[in-house]
Amino acid sequence: MGRNPGGKDRPSVAGLLYRMPSMLGGKAAAPSIVEFLAGVPAFQGVTRKELNQLASVMLERSYGDGESIFDQGTPSAAFYLIRNGSVDMFRSAGGTDVLIATLGPNEHFGELALLLDEAPRQISATSRGPSDLLALSRPDFETLIERSPVVCLKIFRVLSRVVALRFKMLLEAIEGSAAE
Repeated sequence: MGRNPGGKDRPSVAGLLYRMPSMLGGKAAAPSIVEFLAGVPAFQGVTRKELNQLASVMLERSYGDGESIFDQGTPSAAFYLIRNGSVDMFRSAGGTDVLIATLGPNEHFGELALLLDEAPRQISATSRGPSDLLALSRPDFETLIERSPVVCLKIFRVLSRVVALRFKMLLEAIEGSAAE
């Protein structure tokens, strides 16, 4: 697939939205889901008990090299955390797949699935090599809301901050492009 036409080394504007230095890093993946979640920067400030509640509704998924996680245009159904491996995020435009970003361990994507009811995906996600992900479906998140509203409030705050940061970065990139 021609995901990065012209072989540009410079990240795309959209790729910048998935790279947020303040949200990257964290501990290496631990054996348990709870330990992994504790090392994800997005979940700093969530207690061990709350992480246990979150872990109880997450599904572990494994993908092979080049396996589709979801396709552009399909309904948003789940939020994903990368436990091991990496995921290519790309957008189809004019018959060409354009690479937006490659995400790795402790990074996440698909936040809007928890914030909006089945909004169509704006991008596609494909595993780059073997990858292990944790998935949180919208129905499971709604179950968690009923059982543990405090946990969900913390998650909503984090996801809202992520979406706001990405929007700000997009605006800054657009303004920078307009100035050139």
